[in-house]
Amino acid sequence: MKSKGFEAENHYWPVSEVEQNLRKIFLQRIDLVFGSDMTLAFRLKNSIHKFSDLEKVFLLADQEGYYIAVNKDTPDRLITKLQMAFDALIQEGLREQIQSRYLQ
Repeated sequence: MKSKGFEAENHYWPVSEVEQNLRKIFLQRIDLVFGSDMTLAFRLKNSIHKFSDLEKVFLLADQEGYYIAVNKDTPDRLITKLQMAFDALIQEGLREQIQSRYLQ
């Protein structure tokens, strides 16, 4: 935000938890929140609001990055097994099934 010329306390108000801004947007105290579809949907999971109550207005970055972080000493064989399991979830369509439950 800063690199785009936005200033704290003038254009945006930092918060310690994403949920604070989600409450503010539904109370019409702020106009925008940012986050990925899955992050926002997950954060709204225990709320009276749903992800579909939000409207996307613009894309901040045209890339998605989902990562699993592991300790630098994690054996390569375990990392390979994790990657293979994740690839299998994608091929079986399970990732999309999980996402569709949140993005309602």
